[in-house]
Amino acid sequence: METRTTSTDVSIEIHADYVKKSYHTNIGNFPLQRVKFLRELEAYERFKKIGAEFVPNLIAYDIDLQSITLERIEGIDICEILENCSEYDLNRIIDHIIHIDSFLYKNNINCLYTSPKELIYQVEMDKLFLLDFEYTFVNEYFHQILLENIYQNPKMKRINNVRCLDEFVELSKRRLIDVEKYHYRKVKTYLLSKLGMIRKKGT
Repeated sequence: METRTTSTDVSIEIHADYVKKSYHTNIGNFPLQRVKFLRELEAYERFKKIGAEFVPNLIAYDIDLQSITLERIEGIDICEILENCSEYDLNRIIDHIIHIDSFLYKNNINCLYTSPKELIYQVEMDKLFLLDFEYTFVNEYFHQILLENIYQNPKMKRINNVRCLDEFVELSKRRLIDVEKYHYRKVKTYLLSKLGMIRKKGT
């Protein structure tokens, strides 16, 4: 078993077939930890109910210990892909992201924040998985664009292969036209932000 502490707030146990994510209960910002845990649990329960194939299966959870046990997903993340993009079809990766975005939109699931490290690609299966739903909201008004969330994420600046990064960003911008109701969602989210009806990360 491998244990990772991803922050002072969360630890992850990695086993052969499953991963256990625990939100620490003995820290000062316990109420926020509780909210993040419940948000993520709600998202995984919704995904399980509607049969989403791009997220790990929810195996178990413990309300008191604030832990979630999930199917282990192995593969490479978007950042790793962009360090050596010549080995991968970037348009195919973007196809997967757009497909996931469409599913989220049609089921009214809004991922406020998504890191490129939370998109895991299984090359042999040609399958992309989305992980981590601390900042995911079910049945809210705003509609985030997953593809924009990825290429605009600050972690993308850490990628050393500038050519691959630039290629991915340019391809992504050109492919926005393929995103489900892209312009409608952008306008709606803009108007909601003006009315103070859109969340920010950390809320």
